[in-house]
Amino acid sequence: MEFVIDDYALSVLYQSVQQFNILPLTSACPQSCIFCSHKFNPREIESFQLGHLSLALLEDLFPYLDTDNPVVIGESATRINEGEPFSHPRWQEILLKLRQKYPETPLKITSSGEGLKIKDIKLLQDLKPLRLCLSLNLISPDYRQKYLGVKKPARIKTVITELANTEIELEGSMVVLPRLTGFSEISKTIKFLAQTNKFKVVRLFKPGYTRFATQNLQQVLSVADKKLKEKIADLQREVELPLIYESAEIVDLLPVIQGIIRDTPAHEAGLKAGDILEEIEGDKPFSRVAAFHRFNNLLEKKESFKVIIKRGAKSLTKEVRSKEGFQSTTDYGGLVMAYDFSRPDYENLKEEIIKTDRKNIIILTAPAAVQRLQAALLRLEKELDKNWQLKISEPEFFGGNISATGLLTVSDIFKTLKQEPKIKKSRVIMSSLPFDNQGRDLKGDYYTAIEERLSCEISLL
Repeated sequence: MEFVIDDYALSVLYQSVQQFNILPLTSACPQSCIFCSHKFNPREIESFQLGHLSLALLEDLFPYLDTDNPVVIGESATRINEGEPFSHPRWQEILLKLRQKYPETPLKITSSGEGLKIKDIKLLQDLKPLRLCLSLNLISPDYRQKYLGVKKPARIKTVITELANTEIELEGSMVVLPRLTGFSEISKTIKFLAQTNKFKVVRLFKPGYTRFATQNLQQVLSVADKKLKEKIADLQREVELPLIYESAEIVDLLPVIQGIIRDTPAHEAGLKAGDILEEIEGDKPFSRVAAFHRFNNLLEKKESFKVIIKRGAKSLTKEVRSKEGFQSTTDYGGLVMAYDFSRPDYENLKEEIIKTDRKNIIILTAPAAVQRLQAALLRLEKELDKNWQLKISEPEFFGGNISATGLLTVSDIFKTLKQEPKIKKSRVIMSSLPFDNQGRDLKGDYYTAIEERLSCEISLL
């Protein structure tokens, strides 16, 4: 069924394409995952269940894509509910038309694998360059049926085996449920992916839940972080496949390697997880993000280059060799780095602080970003003769274990700022992530209402 989309939803759809390079195909999903947040969203949340988008509308969106970067399908960065791309009845035709229009543009598809038929795997291979991220979560049929609502729970093993026989680039992701399945299921799932020798990396996420979920569900979805990290570290010693636990704390900007993907330039150069990249071809990296991009950019431009790493108490020099025609948008350099702070984001923050003529500067964020923001501000203190306050706004509207800046609401921010005695005529600097392109939060409230009520000025980065 193709849906009629109102003007506001259409504007959000275009924002998804133009700002994030995400091409939504559908909000439909054949699964019913126990951790799916959409089930518990209150009525006042402006999220969009768009059904299957028409081929005509999708073709209208094609020209707005950034073809120099991967086109992402099956993910969401706006209030459009992402669905299972392979559940769209015309997904094959859509992707073929996209590939015909942009023959060289990389595609990055995130999928549960449900709806992907064996006969269609050949088509995916013909669409390369293409990277497929499988949101597997669980491998045991009984758990898949019980906690993911999968109707044919054993079928995923066949799909993965067939995919492993192709040249499609494969990544895996899991929402871990240790209180429901024990760690043994996490281990079993990862080992199954590892034994294919085709997956590049597996990312593990702890489930998020809001205060709108039942108390029982909140309890069973909760994760003991420290214990889980220890078990993942033990498992990592058993498998070559890099395991990335995405709730890793970032307390500094040291370019520490989190993992190394096998059979890549980084792997062949002898780099290892835990190494600190002190220099990359004479350049001291600003952060993890900067190191990652510098490394991959050099792989595109040079046959070989030198890196100096710190491994324990030793400093070592390694030579990294590229391959002919390396492209960072399609090929793996091999480094897996946590996301901390990019140089452009740092410079934007610095410029915003410099240009303000307000005496009181407040930098506002949510708990999840506090430590990495503090690390950036420590560097700024050495460069700027300015004073500021760092304020933490709790996402109280959503509550639960939510700590991301993107889920702050106007009411959360107002509650934080109204307690500040010098808020009048202050400049508040914060991320634009909680707001759409019209400045509205997930409840439809405008951030400008805070400026009006508190006589402050808000700058979004």
